[in-house]
Amino acid sequence: DHRFAILSAGTGEAGREMLASGHKLEVNENSMVGWCIGHKEARITLGMDEEGVRFHNPLLPKTQSELALPLISQSQVVGAMTIQSEKEAAFTSEDITVMQTMADQLANGIEKARLYAQIQQRAIELNQAKEAADAAKEEAEKAQQAAEEANRSLAAQMWQTTGQALLNEKMRGEQDIPTLADNVIRQLCKYLNTQRGLLYIID
Repeated sequence: DHRFAILSAGTGEAGREMLASGHKLEVNENSMVGWCIGHKEARITLGMDEEGVRFHNPLLPKTQSELALPLISQSQVVGAMTIQSEKEAAFTSEDITVMQTMADQLANGIEKARLYAQIQQRAIELNQAKEAADAAKEEAEKAQQAAEEANRSLAAQMWQTTGQALLNEKMRGEQDIPTLADNVIRQLCKYLNTQRGLLYIID
């Protein structure tokens, strides 16, 4: 079982400091992120004293509202993201519905990026071993076809809101996981006009 969610992208000075320190949260009941991963459900808190489960981060002392959503792909949780605001009652139940749809799209993108990275690594290992050159070339071609198919499939999906359309643009193309996560969390914060966002990937 995965015990920790590792911070992979974050906005603002606090996000940069947490990334630099290798910030991670245990998957348990003691934080919004850990809770939503464990329960596979979104969780919202609208005041700093409202939810006892919310993890109080000293780098984010002004946080008043927080929305945590699990990243689920093919019924498996691959991580979570949290959007935070310095305003009380900054989010609504409608925000959860819209944001969970985006979170599901992001989860699928992460899994496709992982698949692409795994195929690339396999090709590298084949090249390093200098064995079966023709087989290695074929694997590389398959990897490219898989990536192109993933992009076509992703591009073909129609977002139902303006925010979904903007997020889709940020996820387009072949990106590694850190770049993908950074692009998406920045777009989500811009879309919701919030001060910061954090995205965790299970190691």
